[in-house]
Amino acid sequence: MHYFIALDFDEESCETIHSYAALLKSQAKKARCVRKPQIHLTLSFLGKLENNELNKVKRIVKGIEQSDFVLEFNHVSFFEPRKGGVIVWVGPTENTALKHLHAYLTKALKNANLTVDDRPFIPHVTLARDVRISQERFLDFKNSFKPFTLSVNSMSLVCSSFKEGQVTHTPVVRIPLK
Repeated sequence: MHYFIALDFDEESCETIHSYAALLKSQAKKARCVRKPQIHLTLSFLGKLENNELNKVKRIVKGIEQSDFVLEFNHVSFFEPRKGGVIVWVGPTENTALKHLHAYLTKALKNANLTVDDRPFIPHVTLARDVRISQERFLDFKNSFKPFTLSVNSMSLVCSSFKEGQVTHTPVVRIPLK
């Protein structure tokens, strides 16, 4: 089991994001789309946690006081992992609330002596993994992308586990953004 802290999206927002994943899949030779219940924007990946570490993270998440905010997703991009196909994602414009929330979480986790991923923060929502698509088709997909906005009203500490051949995300703590 691995843990991460993420922004949650309502059902309608997940449907919007998933429609782009389905469009991508229709253009690709192969793509493993993220299922609607798994759609999120990771703020901090925590990996495996001992019980005492998990309790520290729960206290940090429960103590967050953040107003709700809106993200505008305006671009499509991808990561190239060391093996397999690419990971295709949608990303938001720079957002002050998101930037401050990420910085606050990083500082709080470090102050609690928890290991924090030091890679640069690239806010994104994954559409699909193991994507195999020609450059031409990917450009067509990118050109068909229309920017959209989503309201962010909650965030969660999530447990990610592998069950029955699928990754499952289970919220451990969910807090509303006021």
